[in-house]
Amino acid sequence: MLPSRLNVLIVDDSKNDAGAIAAGVDVDAAERTKLVLAATSIGIWEWNLKTSRVYWSPECLEIVGVKEFDGTLATAQSFTHPEDAESLRASISTAIETQSRFMVEFRIVRADAEIRWILNIGRCEYDVDGTPRRMLGTVQDITDRKLAERTIAESEARYRLALDATEQGTWRYDFATDTIWLDETCRIHHGLDRSHVKPDEIFAIVRPEDVARLVSVATAAQDPVDGDGSFSSEYRIDRFDGTVRWIAVHARYRFTDHPGQPVAQQINGITRDITRQKRAECAAYRQSLVLERIAVGAPLNSVLQEIVDLVEEQVAGSRCSIHLVDRERLRLRFAAGQNLPASFIQACDSVPIGPHAGSCGTAAFLGKPVIVADIAKDPLWEGHRELPLSHGLRSCWSFPILAGSRADSQTGADVVLGTFALYQSESSVPGAETESVLATAVHLARVVIERENSLLAIRESEARYAAISEITRSVTFGMRIKPGGSAVVEWVRPRFGLLSGYSEKEFGDQGWEMLFHPDDRNRVRHLFREIAAGRVQREELRYMTKAGETLTVLLQGQLLESGPGPGEGLIIGGLLDITELKAVEVALRASEERFQLALRGANEGLWDWDVKTNQLFLSPRWKSELGYEDDEIVNHYDTWVDLMHPEDRAMAQSRLGDFLNGPSDNYVNEFRMRHKSGEYRIILSRGFMIRDEQGSPARMVGTHQNITERKRADEELRASRQRLEVLSRQLITTREAELRHLARELHDEIGQVLTAMKMNLRSIQRSVDATLHGRLEENVSMIDHAVEQVRNLSLNMRPPHLDDLGLVATLHWYLKNQSEIAGFEEHLTVVPSEIRIPSDLATVCFRITQEAVTNSVRHAAARRVEIELRQLEEQLHLTIRDNGVGFDVGYARDRASEGTSLGLISMQERASLAGGRIEIVSAPGQGTTVHAWFPLSCR
Repeated sequence: MLPSRLNVLIVDDSKNDAGAIAAGVDVDAAERTKLVLAATSIGIWEWNLKTSRVYWSPECLEIVGVKEFDGTLATAQSFTHPEDAESLRASISTAIETQSRFMVEFRIVRADAEIRWILNIGRCEYDVDGTPRRMLGTVQDITDRKLAERTIAESEARYRLALDATEQGTWRYDFATDTIWLDETCRIHHGLDRSHVKPDEIFAIVRPEDVARLVSVATAAQDPVDGDGSFSSEYRIDRFDGTVRWIAVHARYRFTDHPGQPVAQQINGITRDITRQKRAECAAYRQSLVLERIAVGAPLNSVLQEIVDLVEEQVAGSRCSIHLVDRERLRLRFAAGQNLPASFIQACDSVPIGPHAGSCGTAAFLGKPVIVADIAKDPLWEGHRELPLSHGLRSCWSFPILAGSRADSQTGADVVLGTFALYQSESSVPGAETESVLATAVHLARVVIERENSLLAIRESEARYAAISEITRSVTFGMRIKPGGSAVVEWVRPRFGLLSGYSEKEFGDQGWEMLFHPDDRNRVRHLFREIAAGRVQREELRYMTKAGETLTVLLQGQLLESGPGPGEGLIIGGLLDITELKAVEVALRASEERFQLALRGANEGLWDWDVKTNQLFLSPRWKSELGYEDDEIVNHYDTWVDLMHPEDRAMAQSRLGDFLNGPSDNYVNEFRMRHKSGEYRIILSRGFMIRDEQGSPARMVGTHQNITERKRADEELRASRQRLEVLSRQLITTREAELRHLARELHDEIGQVLTAMKMNLRSIQRSVDATLHGRLEENVSMIDHAVEQVRNLSLNMRPPHLDDLGLVATLHWYLKNQSEIAGFEEHLTVVPSEIRIPSDLATVCFRITQEAVTNSVRHAAARRVEIELRQLEEQLHLTIRDNGVGFDVGYARDRASEGTSLGLISMQERASLAGGRIEIVSAPGQGTTVHAWFPLSCR
């Protein structure tokens, strides 16, 4: 630290302007600050702690009475009054150590030897590593104020002596008798009824902490060598009536006149009751604390508690509370009053507002004080009195806290912000002094609550504005146009970077021009010049973001404050991001162009029918589809009716009428219309409804499309599909027949041959030696294996169970057989247990099951396979479910459409030919479920 350098008065001179001192403050604010400082004779200083250079403003030079200043620390120190140098140094040192602001009053000796009082306020700035870098602040000559304060203090002292003279009591203490005599006023002060008392009787009612101080003061005055034997003090007494009083005492010793050491014989004194004065001082102090906490933005509840404590200190035996009106203005919510019992506070946290709701609820309802002297008897507390009485609260006085100048917009009555309540343990009503205390408390509470409400309203307003700005992607700004046409952005709301992404620092370093496309910057400069000239302007511009995007913005501004020169001043403006709007406009134009091209390419004509006037607009394309020129057909509803095929006319008009009377807004219909050649064309008419404010049809707009060729192609395609389905069904039937035949051939012919070979080998085996016997046994085993393979192959081709026992038995056999081979857990469910299924449908179901189970075993690594066959009225539902690895169904369908996977196509084809449908549900890691539905009613 630098204690020897901390008693200096330091002020910035003209070489270091206000913009350098208050970095970040806009130039306009700096100019206004200079004017204010000059008008109030406030000097500005700066002290560079690294170079020890001191800078003073002209006002500072005037304060110390010099015209020039060499900027040295020694010269600056020389003006400080010697008696105040140390205290000034200590204040500045503390401020540097605690990194806080300092404010100190001290004296200086001017160049003309005049002594003046100075108010010095300043703070210290630090480097990044915490090293003090410089100090800066202000000084002001407060000599006149100091003289006024001293004059006022002397006047108040004389006034108090004159006032107290009428209420003072006298007393005398006799050392010989150890007795104190009190006059009537003194006895009243102390609450005593006898004129002669012992000192211990006085000390018994004096607060213990005050007794020691009183004895110490009196003892010190007993030595006449060091003074005239007089002393003064203040003390508190607890009177027998329960009240606490402050007493001021002034007394003097009376000594003997004989030579040698004087001996005290008596003490003669006067007393004054200064309780009211002390309460006023306490109230003033607590009020200043409340105001200070308001100024620093302390929480609302803590400030209100300070007000409650203030009243409880001034009104003996009181306990107080403050309630606030909720947003719905229906209830009072507890805000302060921590000295009340906790259970009482909890019960009173939500007090209803009404004409019979205790003291507080009624006071808030009426908007005027409600004084209840006895809670036990007052009807306002009916139904509520048990709670306060159980806590020893007998009386309650509640005062509404009314808004300062606002009135209810509907009723015109004062707006109630809350209530202030005072409780006493005895039945009582407030006196004039208590009412004055409560009035002050209510006023302070109103100030605190209204300030909090105002701040809350501001915060809510700012939050709404910020939210709207974020949603609409818009910002407002203030820009100062300076001499020469240069421009500086002073503020941006709601925040820097909302559109651009640049921070405030980046914006300040690079300037506003970087935000606009290089080709648009001259337009922006011209725009600002026009605005500065007083003309409101708006223009669409390209806006560059930090991320490299180019936005389209709408910039609009106007002149708010003219500057000293032409083209100078403060302009305000706004930027609105219209990039999406412009994109919509472009898309709309492109959509309109595509729509027109689509109409031409689709050979569609437009029509627009006014339902109420029966006027019908028919586009030239609409007419040309029927072979007519634009002027050959009249635009009227009757034209449409006349050109329609007679057989379709009633149907078309009926459907149109149903549409007009129905809830739908989209219209689709097909009918035939007569071509100019006399032939009829099939027309697809589509449109939508526009309704009036009452919801009635007002207008229809739509298109006409000639679908004659499409209809012909549809018929040909339908016939082709029917032929293909017949062919597919025949192929499947033929394939099943071939499989049945091959299965029997394998089982009967090849199986019998293999069996005969096995029997021959067994016969030969009995007549050969041991060496050949072993080799023949191997051949027998191979034949057994071949027989088993042939049998399995035959069963897979066409299980005989399917023809002999039906689908259910076949599924039982097949699922059990596959589970033994593949090692999975199987389960079959049939509901009802007996289902009669046609042979061809049974084949379809078995083949779908066979394909699904094979996939589960080969590809899904399933450990459990479930089959469910369920008849739902006239529908058969087949489900095959496994817990395998699953697969991407969409990807599998794409592969199947490319011919790389025929299993899915085979299942879908079989289901379709049987009049059913199939659905596959699967995902990686979630198993696979195959659903198939088939109709039974048509079989």
